Amino acid sequence: MSGPVLEVWSFRAGESCSALVLPDGCRDLILRHLPGGRPHWFVSDLSRQPYDVAVEAGTVMRGFRLLPGTQLSSEAGLLADLQGRDDDDAQILARLANHARQDHRVAEVLECLAETSVAQAARRLGVTPRTLQRLLRTATGQDPVAWVQLARVRRAGRAVAAHDAPLAELAADHGYADQAHMTRAFRRWLGITPAGLRRDPDRAALLAASGYG
Repeated sequence: MSGPVLEVWSFRAGESCSALVLPDGCRDLILRHLPGGRPHWFVSDLSRQPYDVAVEAGTVMRGFRLLPGTQLSSEAGLLADLQGRDDDDAQILARLANHARQDHRVAEVLECLAETSVAQAARRLGVTPRTLQRLLRTATGQDPVAWVQLARVRRAGRAVAAHDAPLAELAADHGYADQAHMTRAFRRWLGITPAGLRRDPDRAALLAASGYG
């Protein structure tokens, strides 16, 4: 997927339901079409905890997942440009490109933080941790530590769901002090324990989707 978009997704509700959303480090430009209603566009928030969305039967949704760190010059301007429209993907991407930008400094910092600690990322980039904090707070509204934690818990979650290795072993492999430390992180970010995740294929599938880390 080119430009500021990581993935295009779609969803159709055959019946009224509650859809779980997990933090993934991305904001989504979403078209929601209720039965008998007009298309409505909105941009999701950057979430730090799981939440449920009530979806009415017959609702159709189409989403454009923005790359982590993507900034919108004017969210209101983008939505005004799109409201009432239901164009094909290529037309939406072209309109989105007029309002979205990617700062190479932000992208570089996020790439480093997905792999290492704040202190190590600062050393690798030749800046201070305070500089990283200012840059990411301005661009994303999130601190560097939050990005490190999110990338780590998403990687650990995918490993826990995919492998039957002891949880203590997986916790150590992913930089947690112990299994209890990993469990606290799972509860906070994913709303479930590691053992519970192994029994929840729907939540595991959400972790396998595109996102940060």
